[in-house]
Amino acid sequence: MDPKAKKMQQDKRRGGSMEDASMTILSINCHFIGKLYCKGTSRIAGRIEGEIISEGLLVLEETADITAVVQGEEVVIAGRMKGKLHALDRLEFTSTSVFEGTLQTPCLVVQEGAHLQGQIEMALEETMSSEQENVTESSSHDKFDLPLTFEGEEEATLLL
Repeated sequence: MDPKAKKMQQDKRRGGSMEDASMTILSINCHFIGKLYCKGTSRIAGRIEGEIISEGLLVLEETADITAVVQGEEVVIAGRMKGKLHALDRLEFTSTSVFEGTLQTPCLVVQEGAHLQGQIEMALEETMSSEQENVTESSSHDKFDLPLTFEGEEEATLLL
């Protein structure tokens, strides 16, 4: 019996294959340090330090306490997070969320009551992926250099 067939047979005895897993849950009493890979829907209510990579929906519950670099397709934060966050499709902060760090996403939803402190970068998905490949050392305000025109005056510039 080849190794792949043997693994599939073992997975069947455990109730399905790893590809069929649709939910990852880390409960309130869990504390994880390291690199966590999730596929499908993932709900985290405990404490994580390190890195989280999620393919699918990642929900950080109200009791979650995360200090990490997080990358996910769609992320919903209801708890506390400190670190770097890159949501490829959508990022939502609920009214109970507290975030400190840097975030990057093409779609941001912030409910009233959410606390955010740090840097936010919003760009189209295509732009975000190409920017990651071509990282340059330019000042962060260059992207927000907006021309303003006032009646009877010369053009001015607003740096945010």
